[in-house]
Amino acid sequence: MTYKETLFFIGQSLTINHSKENKDAIEKQLKENPVDWDAIVKVSTGHFVFPALYCNLKRAHFLHYLPEDLVNYMVHITDLNRARNQKIIDQAKEINELLLANNITPIFLKGTGNLLEGLYEDIGERMVGDIDFIVSRDEYLKTISTLDKNNYKIIKESDNYRTFHWHYPALVNPEKIGAVEVHNKILKKPYDYLLDNNILKKDLIKKQETHFLSTKNKLLNAILPKIINDHLYYSQNISLRTMYDVFLISKIEESQIDIKNKAIFKKFNSVLGCIQMVLNCSETIKIEKTKGLENYKRNYISRLGNSKKVKIKSDIIDYLIKYREKMFILKMAFYDPEYKNFVLKELAKINFYKKLLGFKSTI
Repeated sequence: MTYKETLFFIGQSLTINHSKENKDAIEKQLKENPVDWDAIVKVSTGHFVFPALYCNLKRAHFLHYLPEDLVNYMVHITDLNRARNQKIIDQAKEINELLLANNITPIFLKGTGNLLEGLYEDIGERMVGDIDFIVSRDEYLKTISTLDKNNYKIIKESDNYRTFHWHYPALVNPEKIGAVEVHNKILKKPYDYLLDNNILKKDLIKKQETHFLSTKNKLLNAILPKIINDHLYYSQNISLRTMYDVFLISKIEESQIDIKNKAIFKKFNSVLGCIQMVLNCSETIKIEKTKGLENYKRNYISRLGNSKKVKIKSDIIDYLIKYREKMFILKMAFYDPEYKNFVLKELAKINFYKKLLGFKSTI
């Protein structure tokens, strides 16, 4: 199986309990064609959907098509992930109670938020990294101070923390399993207005004293940070974990997506179109069909071929994006005190000049 075939097989397998068409197609392949299970394990693990793949194959009663040793391994990994996620849930609930007691309202985001709210049929499905939540700007420093008093410390100290960053450096309590990322915004400047706190608070979901984003904002939060903060629109590196989340969120209710910035909407629609294509779920994920979308999908398919030409193009784009990001920080330093302080501290470091002159850093 090629990488593209493997990716599409996994993607459609994640939707077999919601799509008869995908279920029939996957079962036919399992019955009639050889499946490269080594490739399936490698790609699904790399995309953080290995437990989700197992859970969906199990619910569809397809496990008898798989090698027995693979099923045993899938059970083991999913059991471990389920146990870890239960600890993540317990820890997030403790943090919520702690912050509410200090008149701080956290809004839980991404994987942890989805686990707490019950998005997944089995909590073992979702592989979670950090516990992410957002608080208002007024509560931001108080939140960090409150967590610090409860033994949550920065993993890696930095002498020049980017105060303009959308979240505080990861905080870890040695007695807890999950690192915590406290957000003061979801998107970086100049696009932070697209999902600012006023927008988020208009239609929050509250369940048992825990706050979550609305369905529409969950969908935006699943994709926009990838496009804007991580620049993944150009590299077209869309994880199956993100795709699966988008699919499950989209099934909750049909949400009308209105993004004021036309350029960002175009990118959002293009990424959504690729997700729809890989998962083969046009009835669930709605897109606006445009010529730009079709071009983006063709480029995405080309990238999956791993050709040298495409890799060189991707490397050049990555370099230009990093260069543009540095130029943006320098430009913002003329207008924004947070950016200015960061740049001045960087300029004061001797290693900055060593790097500029081509010498190796001493750090």
